[in-house]
Amino acid sequence: MKRKLLFIILLLATFPYSIYGRIIERVYLQTDKQLYISGEPILLKIYTTGIEGKLQEFSKIGYVELLSDTEAEVRIKLEIKNGIGIGQMELPLMLGTGNYKLSAYTRYMRNEGEYVFFEKMITVINPSFLRENAVEAEQPQTTLVGAISQPSTVQLTVNKNRLGKREKGIITIAGLPEEYASLAVSIAGEPPFFYGGKSITDWKNNLRQPTESFARESFLPEYEGAIISGQLVDNETSTPVFMQNASVLLTFPGKEIQIYSGQSERDGIYNFYTKDIAGKKELTTTVFPDFENTCRLDLLSPFSSHSFESLPPLYLDSMWKECLSMQNLSLQVMRAYIGDSTIRIHPQSPHNVLTPFRQYILNEYTRFQRIEEIFIEFIMEARIRKINDKRVFSVLSDAKKGFSSDYILVLLDNIPVIDHDLICNYNAMLLERIDIYQGRHIFGGQLYGGIIHFITNKGDHPNIRFESYTQLFDFEGAQPYRYFYSPDYEKRDNSTRMPDFRHTLLWEPLIDSKDGKSITVPFYTSDIPGKYDVRVEGISRDGKIINAVLQIEVAE
Repeated sequence: MKRKLLFIILLLATFPYSIYGRIIERVYLQTDKQLYISGEPILLKIYTTGIEGKLQEFSKIGYVELLSDTEAEVRIKLEIKNGIGIGQMELPLMLGTGNYKLSAYTRYMRNEGEYVFFEKMITVINPSFLRENAVEAEQPQTTLVGAISQPSTVQLTVNKNRLGKREKGIITIAGLPEEYASLAVSIAGEPPFFYGGKSITDWKNNLRQPTESFARESFLPEYEGAIISGQLVDNETSTPVFMQNASVLLTFPGKEIQIYSGQSERDGIYNFYTKDIAGKKELTTTVFPDFENTCRLDLLSPFSSHSFESLPPLYLDSMWKECLSMQNLSLQVMRAYIGDSTIRIHPQSPHNVLTPFRQYILNEYTRFQRIEEIFIEFIMEARIRKINDKRVFSVLSDAKKGFSSDYILVLLDNIPVIDHDLICNYNAMLLERIDIYQGRHIFGGQLYGGIIHFITNKGDHPNIRFESYTQLFDFEGAQPYRYFYSPDYEKRDNSTRMPDFRHTLLWEPLIDSKDGKSITVPFYTSDIPGKYDVRVEGISRDGKIINAVLQIEVAE
């Protein structure tokens, strides 16, 4: 813990401070468009900056929520690297028609309150049913909110303003700043109504200044990775327990060791400082029991609470029917024909810093059904003994001859098992291998004389019921990078019968520029004719804004 605090102090010294002596953090959230069909993904890019709007590398996790009048409909986390994070938010299929608000922030920004959170309005159309704030308009509705009147800050051109179906286009971006800048380009179908709103230039010009004192000062920055928090709860009464010195571990079940120790925060709340945690996975918390009581650790939500407000109603117009029907058809075709191409995920290496002293792959030996037989027959570095009629494991010490008298950490698929009898009674035929770790290890303030890791065939801990002080949760970490699907008709025949009903033609969120050189971005049109908005947004290292919009047309 002292090492982490020292690192924070040194890190804070490298960042610009506000007049109040603190780092100030702000975010901007970019989307591929502003009108969506329920079930469609919102493609996102988040920028973290200082109060001057300059790109800033500080927080590593960004939080994005889709808010209705009364509640949060969708919540996701984005991994941030070098001040940039990308991802997508899947809209629920049953999400009602209406206006919604996207809210984006970091954990550290919660110290100032939602006053400084980024907010953006989007519209969702559900062809099946309407939400209460969507009503039929008697007159054509052309404007939702204020018009975007900011001039372009770069030169944005396309090789042809009118293209055919499945034809290649080339975007050119010139007039970029000399210093490094991160930008994103999107091409999406024009909405059926004029959609006003705040541009990235408006956001930069209206960055909210910090208050004289933070609303709360209990949210440490996630400068290394996600901070997972939990509350100690009594197993019998289900009431919070205010214990500061409990031994608490957090693990992610699987075939690799991935253990985090809980650091006492306040009032029985423990924080776990993690790194490189992405995607949906299982998570376990284990509270080692003492002589007085047994506790469990319940996870706390990392998302902020909001004071919800009434959003402006959406007035529907019958003139929009054809356009919205085509966008809805686009979504259905995409899911049916190329759904597997839209969810390709960049693989991530597992986090593992421990190397076993000895690894026993059980299929290389005579198989036994009982764990005790395995340790008697061929495992030499560990043994099972009885203490007070309880079977416990011990590991051969690497510091002296003989077996360690210290408590041994026993894991089943990376889940701590405090009662070693549970493992001794486990069906050994379900195991793939046993890893032995010698030497002393400290987790959660507890000293262990070694580690024995039992790994099942699939790493999914089958046929075991853990103790009450071990809890299993479904956990969703920061989103891994997903590839945006876009066909390349130069590499394949554009007369293929595979339908191409893309409504978003291009989403290129990771474009870097430097030295002021122009950038070209190729794209292909789809089978849907009509007008498309081409938009580029970005931020340079010294806070210059990149913003430009133009329109192209795809012929019938």
